[in-house]
Amino acid sequence: MESSARLEIMDAILYDVPTTVIERQLSDEIIGFKPSDLLTHLKQNNWYNELAMNWIGWPKTEVEGTEVEVAEYLNKLADFSRSVLGDLPCSPQKRVYSGKYANTVPLSHTVRNPDIVIVDLKVEEATKNASWTQIQGVGGLKCNVSDPLENTLEQLAQYVGLCYGHQYDRRFVMTFGIFNTNVSVYYFDRSGVYATEKFDAHAKPELFLRVMMGLLFADRSALGYDPSFTSEIVVENEKEIQKNYVTVSGSRLEITDVINQECVVLGRGTICLKVKDEKGNILVVKDSWVDQSRRDKEFELMAKVVGVKGIAQLVKHEHVKVNGKPDDTSTVRAFMMETIDWKGKLVERWTTDQKWIHFESIELRDHYRISMTPFGDSLEDFDSLEELVLVGKDIVEGEAFFFSGC
Repeated sequence: MESSARLEIMDAILYDVPTTVIERQLSDEIIGFKPSDLLTHLKQNNWYNELAMNWIGWPKTEVEGTEVEVAEYLNKLADFSRSVLGDLPCSPQKRVYSGKYANTVPLSHTVRNPDIVIVDLKVEEATKNASWTQIQGVGGLKCNVSDPLENTLEQLAQYVGLCYGHQYDRRFVMTFGIFNTNVSVYYFDRSGVYATEKFDAHAKPELFLRVMMGLLFADRSALGYDPSFTSEIVVENEKEIQKNYVTVSGSRLEITDVINQECVVLGRGTICLKVKDEKGNILVVKDSWVDQSRRDKEFELMAKVVGVKGIAQLVKHEHVKVNGKPDDTSTVRAFMMETIDWKGKLVERWTTDQKWIHFESIELRDHYRISMTPFGDSLEDFDSLEELVLVGKDIVEGEAFFFSGC
């Protein structure tokens, strides 16, 4: 992995998190089926040999270059599973695994070759390659069980950064690694990544189904997409077009442009969008993940200067909620922490292999969103010399206003 990506995540990784976290993130309710019930059907239809404890027809993951074969096997397993499960949370969309991008590059300005990706079937069947806006999940495939975990995490961090940089509605990205027959789940969000313990796909078939089928069958929000971003197809001038929307504190705003978005994993992950309200007013929406230890929140400061000339004006703000609960990066990690008495002082520590990394060493973040006005074009977008001079005049007047004590 490139040094920039290595430096970004190296101090924010929690290793060997118990696999019970998978049952939290991909519960029966979320994935829409009980792995034990599905496994019963698979045993009866020659997919899994209970006596030998192995998956029948398992691809040769002990050799390199089997990305396409692994994806095809998983897709066939998914097709059979759909035939016995019926309606699923992801319906009517159908997601599939694709291994073709290990040898061809997804559409992007950056050359990256993910081993396995998750995309909608209609994207996979299209004549052109998928773009990073369409890739819903990524996975690493290693033929050696002892391949260093750090290498896989560094590689996946690049792909996660590209997902964040092309999908403004992404809250987190759940990825996976297959090491011959061992599997691990890696959960990336704005606070870092946690890596579960590896488990053998043959020895723990139900857990394998929960992960690999769950990622295909669950609702998009379980893969990290923000349900407060929506889209619809409308007809304008006899043409069908897609319109995208974001909700801020109950107000539905049409997204007309992306002002700022970056391919980074950790930190605030600030995204700025140009939007239009129902009355046609142009606003700016700022979406970011704020460090919980930060004393002053941006919307609180903006509320204090409402009406002050030369300052962006707050319209609405919210702590983003998902399924009725405040969105943050701490809830998913809460069960990984404990409070102990250390040298006469109560301290919090992680219950993973990194237990002596204190709570505050990983920045836990809350998801906030604000809308504000007015919107202005970038300074370099002036149309004439006169317009440039007027911009300079406004800057000087604004500075003079503040230095004069408002």
